[in-house]
Amino acid sequence: MSASQQPAEPVQPSLLTGFPLPEQAPPGPRPARELPVARVCVESPLPQLDRLFDYLVTEELDSAATPGVRVKVRIAGREHIGFLLERRDSSDAGVRLSPLGAVLSPLPVLAPEIAELASAVAERWGGALGDVLRFAVPPRAVKVEAEFAARAGEAGAAAPEPPAAPRADAGWSELNPGSAFLRHVAAGGSPRAVLQTAHGYGPDAWPHTIAAAVAAARSSGRGPSWWCPTGGTSTGCTRRSRQRSPAIRP
Repeated sequence: MSASQQPAEPVQPSLLTGFPLPEQAPPGPRPARELPVARVCVESPLPQLDRLFDYLVTEELDSAATPGVRVKVRIAGREHIGFLLERRDSSDAGVRLSPLGAVLSPLPVLAPEIAELASAVAERWGGALGDVLRFAVPPRAVKVEAEFAARAGEAGAAAPEPPAAPRADAGWSELNPGSAFLRHVAAGGSPRAVLQTAHGYGPDAWPHTIAAAVAAARSSGRGPSWWCPTGGTSTGCTRRSRQRSPAIRP
């Protein structure tokens, strides 16, 4: 029997003949093409909400969802107000992300340095970051925001000054004998030192100071390691060390 004479495969007839087909679920929102993940800190003193939540940035909110703006999100069926801290390419949450609810105002009200300072305060005094941000950032005033946006539109929005970049030695030159210590480490030596610094944030914050010592050790061909009292301080030191030496891995 030729191939053209082969009988067609039997087809199972529908058992629901005459009934309407079930409606297809509508497709989900389309994510932004670039940096579709938003990390949000909600304003809440509750310890169970004291972490960053990842949300999907949709195409319609892409231009307005910039770091520092106030946003509205849903957690366990309830709406919360929070701050968008950063945009990312991907999320490590391991679940399907819920879309960002709304951007309450396109004006960024949380500067990066204020967010960093609030994080340090919350960690130092055992508070919730969202609770600290409630006091660090003034409450929203719609009328004031509208007047500011109007003036900025008429005069042309001036670009904010970028935060001061950390110096190459991160304040070691102000310590005695800090510069000699860095040179000794970079040359392959193993000097001992006790560091006491009053800078908790800013370009000369102690994580930058530690990162400069780590970079000096790496320049001598060694793989330095460091220990910190909490996970937050360890993350801060790692982030600043990677800014100087991208090859560093946590």
